[in-house]
Amino acid sequence: FFFLSHLFTIIVHGIPYLEHIIMAAAPNGYIEISNDFAICGALDDDGIIFMKQKFAGCLYLCNDSSSDVGTPNGYNSIQSVLGSEFSKHVAFDPNAPEYQSTCSAVPFQVLASYSKYEEAIDSLPKPVLICCKSGRRAGAVYTAYRACNEGISFPEILEFATSAGFTFTGSEGFKAWVANSISLVSAIRSRKHPLIFRQLFEAESSTMTYLLADPVSKEAVLIDPVLETAERDFNLVQELGLSLKYVANTHVHADHITGTGKLKQLCAAAGQPPCSSVIAAVSGAVADFKVSEYDALRFGSFTLFVLSTPGHTQGCLSFVLDDLSRVFTGDALLIRGCGRTDFQGGSAATLYRSVHSRLLSNLPGSCFVYPAHDYKGMSCSTIAEERTLNPRLTKSEEQFVQIMDNLNLARPKKMDESVPANLVCGLF
Repeated sequence: FFFLSHLFTIIVHGIPYLEHIIMAAAPNGYIEISNDFAICGALDDDGIIFMKQKFAGCLYLCNDSSSDVGTPNGYNSIQSVLGSEFSKHVAFDPNAPEYQSTCSAVPFQVLASYSKYEEAIDSLPKPVLICCKSGRRAGAVYTAYRACNEGISFPEILEFATSAGFTFTGSEGFKAWVANSISLVSAIRSRKHPLIFRQLFEAESSTMTYLLADPVSKEAVLIDPVLETAERDFNLVQELGLSLKYVANTHVHADHITGTGKLKQLCAAAGQPPCSSVIAAVSGAVADFKVSEYDALRFGSFTLFVLSTPGHTQGCLSFVLDDLSRVFTGDALLIRGCGRTDFQGGSAATLYRSVHSRLLSNLPGSCFVYPAHDYKGMSCSTIAEERTLNPRLTKSEEQFVQIMDNLNLARPKKMDESVPANLVCGLF
């Protein structure tokens, strides 16, 4: 009777019922770590069934190039079973600099890569299967994630990973990435005092200036100050008992004169330590520090990383806070828009690629976007919002270029006086 009842159920319900009563074989490199996590290598057809039977979510790490596919059909196989809501694809390229034993990667690259995995894991329902081609990358990602979220030191977590049989422990580059991730994330999360942050506004050019400061060291940074409001900004710095260390411009502005030069004069007149001007090295402008991609501006225990986001002008920069919670995008990425690309060496195609590669695909969705301008009364956005809601940057590159090439915008009113002054940081 027992056999006949099961046979009847199989006839009625078919293969899904067979999958329910017959557990598929575990995939290559499978290691069950806890009730919430497991890792594995390539998922063949049986592995896909096994995943469906045991896991609510899956993080897939292969590139899905011809030489790096972790299932017979790549991520599509996983997505077709679990759906896009319960599966995430975050490519882990073992050839990228952050995974090399030479430690050639800068801190931003390590933090950006780790944050993608953490964001994906946190968004998935548990239990989660983390998979790649051999299980090596999956082990490294889980190890870094657990250490960063449970406050475990690198030597302790490495001992666990070795005893658990994680194969990434044989790679000096992968171990370096795990160690660097733990070190950087732990230092950021151990800060006991929140950032001092103010958003300021200049009405004529609709420019937003940003003040960031460490509450302990009192070192401060101003981003994109305007000449007409430089005294207001300096007074605020003094009222808060801060010391202005850097005055940074995201690019050579064409619609207003920067307040950088005026602020340097105000610091000197008040007997304050001199502040340093900052601008992109490729901008051709004069500054104390001419920076390039991945350079760092440190103020107290905080750091701003420099990202190159050209296209509005050839020398546009974005500054991202070290915990990847805020990015200051200048005119490259605006709220539901972007800067024009028809002067100062601008290029619509370059802007599209730089914003997508450096910002939209490189930063966590929760990262707040603070642009240099807003004309509609909006103060900020997020990377997640701009990925899906930006009416220009959600188009294809070809469509985007066509839109930008047909804006036919008037020349900025103050361009003839602003650009020459800003090329010498407002010292005119």
